[in-house]
Order: sequence, then C-alpha cells, then structure tokens
Amino acid sequence: EQQRRVGIYLNPEVNAVQPPRTIVAEKLVQTPPSLEEILGKYEQNTVADHPFLQRLQREPVNLTHIWLLFMNIRQGVVTDFTRRLASIVGRIDDERIRCLLTKQLNDELGNGDINRIHRKLFDRLMTAIEPWKIESFTEKMLIPGKEFSQRLEEIYFDPNPYVGVGAAMVMEIHGKQFDICLGDEFRKTTVDRAEITWLTLHEELEIAHADESVVLANFVGDSAAGVSAARQGVEQTYLASVTFLDALYRICFCEPLTK
Repeated sequence: EQQRRVGIYLNPEVNAVQPPRTIVAEKLVQTPPSLEEILGKYEQNTVADHPFLQRLQREPVNLTHIWLLFMNIRQGVVTDFTRRLASIVGRIDDERIRCLLTKQLNDELGNGDINRIHRKLFDRLMTAIEPWKIESFTEKMLIPGKEFSQRLEEIYFDPNPYVGVGAAMVMEIHGKQFDICLGDEFRKTTVDRAEITWLTLHEELEIAHADESVVLANFVGDSAAGVSAARQGVEQTYLASVTFLDALYRICFCEPLTK
C-alpha cells in the first residue's frame, strides 16, 4: 500500500503580527467663549426683551406697574449700589480695573457733589411718581427687590473679587437697556422731566458705562483665573436679573392690583 505524506510548514513570520490597538475617540475640545463674546450676547439678547418689560411697553402706560417696578429697583439695586461697587474697588488687585470702576463709582456719587448723588436723584424721582402709588400696596410686593438685593450682595461680596467685576459689567449693560426702555415709557406721561433726572442722566451715562464693560473684559482677560470668576459673576447676575423680572411679572400680571 502506497503511503501518503503531508508536509505542514508553520511560519508565524509570514504576516507581521501587530499588538492590539486601543482606539481612542477624538474629542472635540470647545474653547469657552471669551468675556467679550458673552457680553456681546447680552447686548444682543437685551433684558428689554423680557416678557415683563415687553408687556409694559406694548400695553397702554400703566403707572402703578411702573411705580411698583421702581420701588423694587430701589430695594434691589439703588440703595446699596455704591457700597457694593466700592467693595470691588477695594479688593481688586489689577489697578486698571480699580481705576475704571473708581471712575464709575465717582459718577454714581455725583462727582463729589452730594446733591448729585444718584441715590438722591432716584429718591427725587420716587417723590415725583408718588401719585402713581398702589393704594393696596403691601411689603409683600417688595419681595422681588429684597431677593434681588440679597442675591447681588452674595455675588458682589464673593471672596473672589473678579466675580464682583463680572457682576459690575453685566449690571451696566442691563442698566443701559433698562433705562432706555423706561425712558420711553416716561416720555408717554406728563411727569415733569426735571423730576426724573436720575433716569434721563442714566440714559446717557449708562451707554458709556456699558462700553467700559468691554474694556474691563479686556483687562480681566489677562488672567485665566480672573476670566473664569468674572464669567461666573456675569452668569449669576444675569440669572438674578431674570428671576427679579419674572417675579414682578407674576405680581403685576398674574395677581390683581388695584390703584
């Protein structure tokens, strides 16, 4: 019987053997927006687009709503504005930022003239619109302003002063938008323009201050840690402003008010 032989050749080197590969998915790294870009967003998406201010402008002038709004503005912003800004001035290390915020603080304090302090001008405005007061007014109607004040207090006095710088930047932008919006409403009334100097003055002054916010953003941009903290202050202050207007909308349009 004829035998058959089979030859088997094993040669592992015929094809190169590569070690297992670990496939790592490439992740797109998104660069956070700069402070200038964030401020630009808030310039375009103006606070005047909030439903409360939109409705205030769209409907016939409602003097009681305007009075209540300004009562809450005094409670939330005006009374303690200079003290909060002075705190940032005293704690920030960057002298460029300190210099610019000091200029704004000086504006608020009437350039050294006590009779031109903006808080006093605001009180004069409130006296002029006293006839618009809500007869059924209660302290509960000041809750939006009180809560706004508390939130701003926390933000401005954050241990990191750059958080307060962020707040100062966005507050000036919001201030410009708010003043222009309410200035239009006051011009629909017969109130004496001499009695609302606070508003007419701010319509012009806040434009300059809002422009200075971009300069501040450039100064802050020299510090990565400063940018992060300032961004936090901007976003927290924006949220606090929206929450404030949301609360006023509920009081004015969802709950009955009587003159």
